[in-house]
Amino acid sequence: MNTRQPKKHQNPHHRGCRHLKVGIEIGVKASHVKSIWVVDQPAVQHTHLTGPIYVRIDVAGKPVLLQAFPDPRICRGVNRPKLGGHYFHMLDSALLYVTIPFDDERELTEVRVRIVDTTPARVAPTDHRGVLHLFDRPPVQAIALTDIGIDVLRKHLDFVKVARTLGWIVHPGSFEVFTDRDGAFRWRLRRMDDAVMAESAQAFATRTACEEDIRWVKANAAASPITSHDLPGGGCKP
Repeated sequence: MNTRQPKKHQNPHHRGCRHLKVGIEIGVKASHVKSIWVVDQPAVQHTHLTGPIYVRIDVAGKPVLLQAFPDPRICRGVNRPKLGGHYFHMLDSALLYVTIPFDDERELTEVRVRIVDTTPARVAPTDHRGVLHLFDRPPVQAIALTDIGIDVLRKHLDFVKVARTLGWIVHPGSFEVFTDRDGAFRWRLRRMDDAVMAESAQAFATRTACEEDIRWVKANAAASPITSHDLPGGGCKP
């Protein structure tokens, strides 16, 4: 793990010497992470916040950054360009880029990201105290769009690159040994986002035989050619 000394804040509005930028696709009632990358500069805490989408970033149970955004799902279009007039359309989902500040990389292991849509509640606090109160005691009509921690971020494919940038040692995936309904041993290859990428085509009577098959795959997969059965003439690619 990278243990470089954090820089001291010169600007009272700066939060952390670096930050993660996380793209989150928010829907009507749910959301999921689309992208993550490291930015080598401090995050900025704005003094005035305007919703209706509010974000609260906590580290070790304490708030470190508050953000507010207009609803990115609302699009404005022109009804009749020559006559003027606009219309508004609500998309099913849209991207929101939130900021997770940190000085020490170890802080990210205790991070929590929450996003709330206050549109139905008809409230729009603009000061820090009001936004904190919004998360501590959310109105009944407010919609919680996401509540995630490092466990969710780790499962995203981008986190491999993020971890390397931070000096963390991560495993992009793993082989799992399991038993099927008949009690025989099989293996599957699971990506770090939990997606299953491959499974053994046959069952093995012993765990030793199953593990030997895993070792064969690991030793030979990278050098195996790609055979195209979906194209005329087939053929192999190195």
